[in-house]
Amino acid sequence: MITEAELNGMKPKNLGNYFADDFRPIIYRPFEGRYIDAMPRLRADNRRPMTAKDIAEKRVEVLKSKDANLINAWVNHYYDTSSGVAYFGNEIKIIPNCEILANIDSDAKLKNGALILTPEQYKSLEGKVLNRDELKLQAWLTKQEAKEHPVWKELLGDALNPYTDAIFKFGKEKYDIDNLMGIWIANAQKEPTLRSWYFSNLDRRSVINGLSNLDYGGARLVGVPE
Repeated sequence: MITEAELNGMKPKNLGNYFADDFRPIIYRPFEGRYIDAMPRLRADNRRPMTAKDIAEKRVEVLKSKDANLINAWVNHYYDTSSGVAYFGNEIKIIPNCEILANIDSDAKLKNGALILTPEQYKSLEGKVLNRDELKLQAWLTKQEAKEHPVWKELLGDALNPYTDAIFKFGKEKYDIDNLMGIWIANAQKEPTLRSWYFSNLDRRSVINGLSNLDYGGARLVGVPE
């Protein structure tokens, strides 16, 4: 379990020895458990969930800081996000900030861990539609391939180049690996479904994964103040 203190870079509270840092406001708060349970708890705490771009920007920030504790908390742990990927036939639709996921509840109608959508709901989702046959998936990318990949570009926008540079630099220095950013997605679906993207921990390589099960008990969202 990741703690608030680890995410916020604060020293743990000690009843006999308070530190000034202990009184800083909690900016980042983890919510763990099933995605469909964690998200309502996050909202009840008057927070919004971090998107894929938010996580990427935070990882760049902590890598620049060279703070080992923060790097461990943010780079060496996985994180679920409120960014979504919808599947229908051979299409995937990339939704950088998905309101349906941000507002999901425990009674959501799921199938194999994915939220079931009507064709009308799928069509109404705002996001870039891509054809899976035209994408390099389930494979490790070079730095240039990562910077040009339509999925990474849509999810991270102007945060993509700084994130790619930082992750590739870290991967090379720590693990001596050149190809490390990859994209994993679910199989083609006959009916429209929706899943969230999650970032893997950087255990030698970095993955953005659209295979997440919304009823899996190991989700980890991060909420920030509205």
